[in-house]
Amino acid sequence: MSNKASISLLHKTALTCAVFGGTFAACASLFAKLTVDSSSAAALSLPSSLLVKILPSSQAALVTRILSATLLFSSNALMWFFYSKALAYSNSSTVYVTATQNLANFALTAFFGYSVFGKSVGLFWWFGIFLIATGLAVISLSQPNTPSIIHTKSNPDNPSTSKKSVKQKQN
Repeated sequence: MSNKASISLLHKTALTCAVFGGTFAACASLFAKLTVDSSSAAALSLPSSLLVKILPSSQAALVTRILSATLLFSSNALMWFFYSKALAYSNSSTVYVTATQNLANFALTAFFGYSVFGKSVGLFWWFGIFLIATGLAVISLSQPNTPSIIHTKSNPDNPSTSKKSVKQKQN
């Protein structure tokens, strides 16, 4: 695989991981609201109504909130997993990965807020998302196209390759 192709693959992998991280961050926000906010009872009505068929209504509501809390912690764990993977595969700075993840998080949080809770966000929210996207574009255009890390196979006879990744000299 050529150096340019490996750079592109690392960049796409980092971008994909950052978007997944932002998606799970938005899911964590959704499940947090479902877990602790009493005004989200309408959003919990469908899962609760399904559980009422096998449990009393008070237990169905509790089980639904426990399920939401479990999904909250799972979403947070997956968000951090994908964020750390995005950082590991990034061929640019942590700012690029963080901005990409935040962009996905904010956009999906607005979508979940509207579709699940009927809440709309204001013009300033969308302006903030626009500023993040613009900053992300500026950062990605200003970054050199050289990888900051390359992944190597571990060689027990050579201590310098026993680490998962080694720094590559930038041209």
